[in-house]
Amino acid sequence: MPIEQLKPLVDIALRMAKASLEARGTVSPFFVLHFPDGSTQEFLVPDEADCLMNSFTAKEVLFAFVRQMAEAKKADAVIFAAEMWAATPTEAAKGIPPDEYERLLREKGFQTALDLGLVERHEIVSVLAQDAAEMMQTSQRFRRVGVQKRIEYYGEQLVFTVPQENYSGSTKMFGAAPDIRPEAERLLHDALTNWRNRHADPS
Repeated sequence: MPIEQLKPLVDIALRMAKASLEARGTVSPFFVLHFPDGSTQEFLVPDEADCLMNSFTAKEVLFAFVRQMAEAKKADAVIFAAEMWAATPTEAAKGIPPDEYERLLREKGFQTALDLGLVERHEIVSVLAQDAAEMMQTSQRFRRVGVQKRIEYYGEQLVFTVPQENYSGSTKMFGAAPDIRPEAERLLHDALTNWRNRHADPS
């Protein structure tokens, strides 16, 4: 399906994420599987498991699990909503060749780029929508204001679309599966085995 057809679901997901952020100060991450008949299935990451989103290994396992579950269920699109940090290149970064800049981020990480003054970071509410052809990210910057940590949105709502063949990383849901580390592979195997056993046909 054209990725634009997911926009109504993306808008709903963004409103839900913002409502959670404004009411509770945080967004409980959630996934939505979309099926060819138009039906959907939602999966919420429990509040008690929010800490997993700060673990690289845990995120590898979580996204790989959802990817394989979506494939097994024959979902034709996957939506993921969460709050996260986003990086914007600074003036200092503009003097670095793009390939070198991407390599630095990939090899040294976000914190090193931040320490070097190459990026500014912003909190965003983000919705990633993917089908077999494209990934579309819709995001809105926000800040926490005053002692009450009131949520204030600023800047334009941004929409970024990229073909799946040019999209990579643990959140990739379609196309060539991202590589994951051995320790994550073992955890993923156990999680998938448990899921398949629980949903096996008793006959």
